[in-house]
Amino acid sequence: MAVPADFLEALSRELAAGRDFEALLESEGKALLHPGAERLREISARKAELAREASLLADARNAALARSGLPRGRAGAELGCSRAGTAARRVFDELMRCARRVRDLNQRNEILLNMRLQQVAAALSVLRGPDSGAQVYSSDGRAHSGTGRLARAIA
Repeated sequence: MAVPADFLEALSRELAAGRDFEALLESEGKALLHPGAERLREISARKAELAREASLLADARNAALARSGLPRGRAGAELGCSRAGTAARRVFDELMRCARRVRDLNQRNEILLNMRLQQVAAALSVLRGPDSGAQVYSSDGRAHSGTGRLARAIA
């Protein structure tokens, strides 16, 4: 049985979404490397949208494969590409390369985020002091009451 024409269309749409995701992860990496995290909330929301879109596009690809009697997932896509020809093969191969880049970028960003969280935790530890009685700042970020006495004593 031949692969339906919408198989190539589904692959192409998945590749476009993958490239969008890749670009977003590049932006996220840059945002994680610079002070301030204003863009991270926006990026996180967009990542969630793209993840949902990618899932729907994979479902569309799998539905096209099922109409051809082929299995879901990568195994079915490999068989579908062998039946659909070189155009489908090229798009699928690029989709797989894009998926690897997305995975690698996501892992890199996870490392960057963990480093940033460790820096924040270390800074909070320093600001809170060695024990709770010697806090420089309280948990809400206000100067601890003991630091005011020190400032008055110095003045």
